[in-house]
Amino acid sequence: IYILQNRPEAYADFLAKNKMPGVDEESVENAFYDAASQNFGDSRWKPAAEAFGKYIHKFPNGKYATKAHFYRAESYMHLQEKDSALIDYEHVLNAGWSEYAESAALLASELAFAKEQYKRAFENYAELRGLAMNEQNLQTAYQGLMKTAFYQNNMQAAYQYADTLLQLPSLNKKTKVDALLYKGNALEVQEKYDDAQKVYEELALLKTGAASAEAQYRIANMAFKQKKWELAEELAVKSARQANGQSYWEVKSYILLADVLKEQKDYFNAKATLQSVIKNAKEKELVNEAKEKLKEVKNKEQENSKLENN
Repeated sequence: IYILQNRPEAYADFLAKNKMPGVDEESVENAFYDAASQNFGDSRWKPAAEAFGKYIHKFPNGKYATKAHFYRAESYMHLQEKDSALIDYEHVLNAGWSEYAESAALLASELAFAKEQYKRAFENYAELRGLAMNEQNLQTAYQGLMKTAFYQNNMQAAYQYADTLLQLPSLNKKTKVDALLYKGNALEVQEKYDDAQKVYEELALLKTGAASAEAQYRIANMAFKQKKWELAEELAVKSARQANGQSYWEVKSYILLADVLKEQKDYFNAKATLQSVIKNAKEKELVNEAKEKLKEVKNKEQENSKLENN
């Protein structure tokens, strides 16, 4: 009755006051856990979270402690209390191996990543890599390690994790594309342009919509970074024409083309290109970027005109 009423502490008081024979501490612990488990099984998430909390408070090192933290985390997830769930999932991980550790690692990784806590997420993905018992979770772990390393500006690690991910069997096309893009980006940031270009060219050949269009753009942008103006112009035009309906990367390519023209002091065509972007582009972010670039071109044109007059 006490368990059904979610009152295990009252049951413990009853036992103590009446000095019931044959009842030990284990029975009391079982009562606390069973009360929480009963609520969880009946999908009463708030009472379940509270009841698991009572168990954890009274038996922090009890035989059900790891289970209690895991199922309290699950209750919190149903209640959309994700910060609290993350703490409990990580407690399960810190407790060492258990049947709940792999699931806890996966969920803790995803929660920390969604909060953009990349160092924390990286550590949880590392735990998942060690605990993964199936191919999907192993892929998820390496994907997470790749991304969190990248967002922490550890490009060498991001490249290495992407490379390892690409060598895993049964990799689906979406994951392969993702890994190639991060690998190329990591190499590009490290200014390993020749290696990055090979990766981007492979990605472009896959014809995967946005990722392939981005790869084409990045090849052109690397030529720009290396001040290869004629090549950059040729590649920017090619990138825009081969964007295959990916308007974001098409517009980015035209903005890049304007940058190249500005560097070549072709201010007339640079302005015309940016004005076309401002007039026709639908992405507000890119329109604003084009407006800023147009101001730069006009300023450069004026500066150049003064120098010529002097």
